Amino acid sequence: MATINNKNKNLPVEVWSYLVSMKATELNILIENKNKIPNVDAGKITEIINLLFTKELKVSDLPLVIKNNYKLNDLDAKILACDIVGIRLLVIKDWLKEDLETYIKNWGGNPADYLHFIDEQKKALDEEAKIFAEESKVEPEFVFKPKAPMADSGEIEIDEEQEKIDSAALFSKGLVSLLKDQDADEFIADYNIILISLIGEDAMYRQTLENALYANSDELTSNRILLDDREVTPSIANWLKDFLKIQGSEMFDDLALAQYLSTSVNAKKLNPTEKDLLRKLLRLYRNLSFFPASMENTPMEDWQIIPVAQDALNEEKSAPKVKPAASKVENKVDPLGELQTALSKYVPDSLEYKAVAQEIKRLKKKK
Repeated sequence: MATINNKNKNLPVEVWSYLVSMKATELNILIENKNKIPNVDAGKITEIINLLFTKELKVSDLPLVIKNNYKLNDLDAKILACDIVGIRLLVIKDWLKEDLETYIKNWGGNPADYLHFIDEQKKALDEEAKIFAEESKVEPEFVFKPKAPMADSGEIEIDEEQEKIDSAALFSKGLVSLLKDQDADEFIADYNIILISLIGEDAMYRQTLENALYANSDELTSNRILLDDREVTPSIANWLKDFLKIQGSEMFDDLALAQYLSTSVNAKKLNPTEKDLLRKLLRLYRNLSFFPASMENTPMEDWQIIPVAQDALNEEKSAPKVKPAASKVENKVDPLGELQTALSKYVPDSLEYKAVAQEIKRLKKKK
């Protein structure tokens, strides 16, 4: 879902629907893949399209904006501009009141190549409206539940198409509530089986969920964070941008995660509860973005997308329903402890060992 601002809210209903529909996410991914946009820059497409929909960005200025954001040459910038206009904007031509076909021609494209996207979006919007109307008939007791009755064989049976819609919606909005729920471990464990099944059957769907994270405007923590020298909301999208800006878009391990949580300008200010929440988000991002490589050396039965402590889950299954109040222990995050644990994994005198040891020394001195 595109990032929401006040101008979004003033869009005509139909235009708003074309901006935030599930088909819109699919088309954004198509544009990114076609133009080989790296994952670290994926969220910029959503932001640019959002500005075009609200008329905060003129279509005529699109190639220049693309060059500034993606560091592309003139030709590649115009090709990407043609795809954005042809795939996403032709359907709202009447709202924009600009000669979009002429722009596409001037940039070297053929407007006829994009006409089928208009019909595709209109049909998709009708289908989504039917689905949401059906879902709204009955108010569910819980905001989000996987539809996963157990078959006689013991395997989970799912309606794949419906689960894809529900999961993408969850990753776009509502994920924070699930990450905060301390009683959701068993639910998440079952739901991870569904997510892994969906991703395994459809490789493109993994990218759909990842892009939903990049555009998720739900606030993960309480205070605003600093991004590109300005204060922004602490949304899932902005936390991921901050992490990727510091750590890059490559696969990362628990050491890199611990260093980010302990030393980055924004993360080190968090209280233990919020830091643990951010840790869950970043592990979710790693599990999803680099799947299945992120599950290397992990038994298949322990694979997961949304993080859940396997030990805690096992304890929950074996423990009695009622626990003494004295058994509840506050789970505090200790950055120093994390780094000391990570230190033992490296060979003394190696660069990694020295970097971690230096950070431990700094934290001890601070204490």
